[in-house]
Amino acid sequence: MDKEFEMLLNGKENTDLDFKLELPEPKNVAQLVTTFYNSRGGKIILGVEDETKKPIGLKDPQKTEHQFTQIIRHWCKLDKEPEIEFVKYQDKDFIVIHCPKGKDSPYFVRGEPKPRVRIGSSNMIANKEEIARLYREGSSKSQDIYPVENSTLDDLDLEK
Repeated sequence: MDKEFEMLLNGKENTDLDFKLELPEPKNVAQLVTTFYNSRGGKIILGVEDETKKPIGLKDPQKTEHQFTQIIRHWCKLDKEPEIEFVKYQDKDFIVIHCPKGKDSPYFVRGEPKPRVRIGSSNMIANKEEIARLYREGSSKSQDIYPVENSTLDDLDLEK
């Protein structure tokens, strides 16, 4: 795991990777997690300085994991909870939170009317098109049942 963890540390925050020194405010944690679920999934590494990416470590990883679990259970409704991995690196403790791409999107933070998506290293409120895509992706119905906007009968290939 050392090599894998080192590779993550050498990466930059992007669509599927975020560094945090410690857990942010509960609502911000929920926003980050649901953003990954609504996008393509991702990892949150706790114990790493955001700006410098310096591996500082966590004082009490068990307590941090417990707080994280409580936050997620209160602020989010997820079909599958994130996988939590404890990592020891350079005699320091870290947590890697693996958030999968959700299968039942969109995912919301309790009390927020719109879902969020990950764009680059930013968590953004989804626009109308992104919200429609999230509902389509989360639906168990075939995409063939949905009308195609601005289409006419002339668009059909009747010979097939």
